[in-house]
Amino acid sequence: MKTVGDDTKKSTGTGTASDPIIEQAKAAANRRRILLINPRFQLSVMVQGLLLIVIVTALFYFYETFFLFQVSQIVIEKRGTEANLVEAIEGLHSLMFPWFVMVLVAVSFIIMSFLLLVSHRIAGPIYHACNYLNSVGENPKNKRFITFREKDYFHELAEAINRALPKDK
Repeated sequence: MKTVGDDTKKSTGTGTASDPIIEQAKAAANRRRILLINPRFQLSVMVQGLLLIVIVTALFYFYETFFLFQVSQIVIEKRGTEANLVEAIEGLHSLMFPWFVMVLVAVSFIIMSFLLLVSHRIAGPIYHACNYLNSVGENPKNKRFITFREKDYFHELAEAINRALPKDK
């Protein structure tokens, strides 16, 4: 299985597989410590996801209500005064609604968790790269081999930084 450091080592020509500095950087890069790395970006993504959930929920609820209303009208037309069937349909609606809410909450939780994870995989590398570049800008002796967590996005950013800021000899 390939790791980020393996690809970067081949492309930059720095480090070896047993280099303790590289291994230390990989271990540090794979830890998730902060839930919201870039709160403005991550909360924006999550709010957009929540808005999508609300829109889909409203559409589903209105469709379900409209469907039950149409069925009620058909029953009244076909059966005349048999209000028992209408009551049964209304009972079905009363039975369906709590389940609808529970499924909605569960699906919303899953979607929001997924959006948090995805936004974390985007914001984390950018945050890490910014901190690294600021550190090198303040003190050029802070140059080191940079890696991101295995499942993060933008590994090519780490490779580009490693190529652009070669270690001093």
